[in-house]
Amino acid sequence: MLQIPPQKLKEFLTKEGLISGDYFDELLTEAERMGQNIGDLLISKEVISVDYFYKLLADYFKVKKNKISITKG
Repeated sequence: MLQIPPQKLKEFLTKEGLISGDYFDELLTEAERMGQNIGDLLISKEVISVDYFYKLLADYFKVKKNKISITKG
């Protein structure tokens, strides 16, 4: 999975008021201890949604975010 560097992700999320810097650091430590990436942990702790994370990725990498849907035929 594509990743945003943790310090940049922290900057985005604290600027938006979605998380405090201290709580982000706590979750980053937990993610590193568990061998999990910080994006997945933020989503599992419901700090951010999957869609919001994808938006951040699109913005960070300067690509267009497309919505993909799968239908059964």
